[in-house]
Amino acid sequence: MKYEYKTLITRSESFIGRWSSNSFENELNKLGNEGWELVNSFPVCKLHGVTEDVVSIFKRAIL
Repeated sequence: MKYEYKTLITRSESFIGRWSSNSFENELNKLGNEGWELVNSFPVCKLHGVTEDVVSIFKRAIL
């Protein structure tokens, strides 16, 4: 089976490094409905461990 991959970078939505879980979940659900499966997700931190971005990697089968 062959796969295609997609990377989603979700920016933090406030200056203190917190991101909106609702917005993130909505994007994950949208991609899931399009057939994308979440493979991995990890934070990208800046100075003092403040999360600035969340990187998510998806895959789906090529039919």
